[in-house]
Amino acid sequence: MQPNLQPKIAGLNVQISSELKNRFFQLFAFQGKKVSALVRESIEEKLKQIEKKYLRKK
Repeated sequence: MQPNLQPKIAGLNVQISSELKNRFFQLFAFQGKKVSALVRESIEEKLKQIEKKYLRKK
């Protein structure tokens, strides 16, 4: 049996402004990525910034 290398995926619904939504769709068209991928990357980047700041204070 092969190990499952796929990370578990969880859904998350967020409310954003139409302006922010339009910005994501513009980036989608420019980069050719799915909006969900751009949102995920943005969240991951912000979490890294917060973790770095938090861990620096400890």
